[in-house]
Amino acid sequence: MQDTIQYPLLNDTVFKYVFSHKEIQEDFLNLFWEFIKDQEEQQKVVDIHAQELLMAPNYNLRDYYGDIIAALSDETIVSLEAFNRFGENAYKKSLCYVARIYGNQLKTNEPYSKALGVVGITLFRKKNKYNMENVIEEYKLAEQIEKVKISEAMTLYLMDLDKAEKFTYNKDGRFKDYIKVMNMRWLKDMEEYVQDKEGEMVNRAVAYVKEFLSDPNNQNLIDHQAIEVENAKEEGINETKMQTAKKMLSKGMDLELTAEITGLSLNEIESIVV
Repeated sequence: MQDTIQYPLLNDTVFKYVFSHKEIQEDFLNLFWEFIKDQEEQQKVVDIHAQELLMAPNYNLRDYYGDIIAALSDETIVSLEAFNRFGENAYKKSLCYVARIYGNQLKTNEPYSKALGVVGITLFRKKNKYNMENVIEEYKLAEQIEKVKISEAMTLYLMDLDKAEKFTYNKDGRFKDYIKVMNMRWLKDMEEYVQDKEGEMVNRAVAYVKEFLSDPNNQNLIDHQAIEVENAKEEGINETKMQTAKKMLSKGMDLELTAEITGLSLNEIESIVV
């Protein structure tokens, strides 16, 4: 199963498994908050609520992982999710999810003023066009991240991993390491990238990916039919883009411009040159 799932860390089940480990979730979220601190007051992650394992009777009584939830130092609740492809349906799902977390804090007839604020963080690799409707405010924190203010108590961050990978980081680079492995197509590429990062959390995150995919008992947790369809689409689209990139490079275009125009990652462009 390791070699059949493209962009494994963006597979919903794999993502939830990896980030249900508290040390990974806490490390990533603190780095995320450090990343946007120039625009927002930084809040430290103080508690992780990787939800209890849920029993799944339709999956041969195997356990699967619930939503990824954390708490900040100001008591704000944070949800974390990821998509390989992000369009209007995924956008609406993210909005509804933040609203559901906000509303589910309250008992019947309890005033909304008692609910804690909720922040959703959605990571995605490929973005389709969609309309942002019925939101109070939407603006860019940077080219690779959008902030949607749903209400005074509900906020949604949308992070474009393709753009984030090209961003220049002025810290120790650990946040970019997470972005790069999320953007990698195969597990073997992820393992190669983190092999010199022993002891770092991103190395442990990749190890959790391998651990999950290596367990034959997890086969029933993966929607293989959907993966096969997605892989076929990805292969066709990617082959066309690779051919276009080869022509552009043969005309003397630089790597970054070729990546920007074709939508391929720098790693994929560099593989053509080698």
